[in-house]
Amino acid sequence: MKKLTAAAVGAILLAPAAFADVNVGTKKLVSDGATIHAVLHVDTEKVRTDSQLLRGAKKTSAAKLRLGGDLQKLTADLRSAHQGLEAARQSLKADLRVRTEAASTAARQRALRELRHSLRQEQQDVHSANRAVKEAVHVLELR
Repeated sequence: MKKLTAAAVGAILLAPAAFADVNVGTKKLVSDGATIHAVLHVDTEKVRTDSQLLRGAKKTSAAKLRLGGDLQKLTADLRSAHQGLEAARQSLKADLRVRTEAASTAARQRALRELRHSLRQEQQDVHSANRAVKEAVHVLELR
């Protein structure tokens, strides 16, 4: 009886922490995702803008160097973004694996929804970046 009572008290005390972990993990993924999306969007637009400038440039060497730097930054940011988002997703998945009654169904559903959204957003960012890179490479080949 004492063991059962101790287990029940332990579950009651630890359950809110598990619930909080899922909510904190979800909020972190959403926040990280929004920040990373904004950075990648700016990088992609910079590549597109510099590609357009290179098309009309008379002196192409400086424009090519700038575009090359933009491409390197975009590539580095894509790698970093993937690693950061994957770490946040894995952390949230680990929190979700801890099954407690305190982690409400609504919190779990929101976490799963955000995991799916995070993956879709990352795929869209990569697709958009790839289009910008292809455009830049095409412009560089013309010059």
